[in-house]
Amino acid sequence: MSRPTRTAVERRKLLARLWPDGIPALWCPLITHYDRDGAIDQPRVAAHLRHLSLHVKGFLIPGSTGDGWELSGAETRRLLEVAQALPGPIHCRRKPSSGYSPALVHSS
Repeated sequence: MSRPTRTAVERRKLLARLWPDGIPALWCPLITHYDRDGAIDQPRVAAHLRHLSLHVKGFLIPGSTGDGWELSGAETRRLLEVAQALPGPIHCRRKPSSGYSPALVHSS
């Protein structure tokens, strides 16, 4: 049997760090809602999170598809602030850096 590649070993370490209790059964990338002026629509984002959190236990913020790649670091942090302001246990697994750097958010 061959030894695992360095990538496989690093992937296991990352998964163990991000989800010490195991990967959530269902998680998804979050879409970003905007208002008519092009700003992040915080009430819609919060409503979307509340609705999904009944069924989904992990979120990738900003999402990995669509415009998540184009959000600034400040916009990404704002999305995280909206998620963390919701009642209930929301845990950010890592803080975003500048540019596209999704954060993993877990709700239990």
